[in-house]
Amino acid sequence: MQTSQEKEYFTPEVGVNQLAAAIALMCSSKMVELDRDSSAFKPVSEFAFEDEARKQHPIFGRVMLWILFSTGAEYLLKASLIFSGLLEIKTQQKLGIPSKETPWTSEWLLSVPHAGVEDFSTMGRVKSQLAQLFYRHQGVSQEDRERVQHTYDLLTDAIRNRDAHAYVQGVRAAHFHVLETFCSAFNTLLSLVEENALKGALKIAMPNA
Repeated sequence: MQTSQEKEYFTPEVGVNQLAAAIALMCSSKMVELDRDSSAFKPVSEFAFEDEARKQHPIFGRVMLWILFSTGAEYLLKASLIFSGLLEIKTQQKLGIPSKETPWTSEWLLSVPHAGVEDFSTMGRVKSQLAQLFYRHQGVSQEDRERVQHTYDLLTDAIRNRDAHAYVQGVRAAHFHVLETFCSAFNTLLSLVEENALKGALKIAMPNA
């Protein structure tokens, strides 16, 4: 943990793990690939994605992969904020998981203690810190800044929250084209990551590559 003005922030080591998870989930969604030579995301073909989605599940495969993808995108945003020293640690009291020996009775909740859990917040809350992120990286063009902001506005309001809370038949059937813009935004965030941190994340996310 790093401390600044009595606030605690997640360390770069945590950022590496968040970035590794982001890369792993986004690539596992079969929607994008990461070119290791250029350290950039690029979309796969829509045909290839739809084929992979059907293999996952003939009906729900597409939304399953979109959820995986959007979760990875959230991790990427948080990793970017961590590396720039912007994601503050806030601890919340959460109900602990009962031990294996705890009997599942109507009273079991009373015997499970609450524990302090580090809270990474939600994508909707942390995306408001993008302005601070770009203030620390003045070399990012206004066009790229707006693309990143609009990407995460769309992910938060129209994709991630909707898919996570209820299944809507065919909801993502005509949305694959947004990946070109999304990948440009994600690559802007990747460009802000120091080389050693990115290499560390890639080693975790793609150990056999």
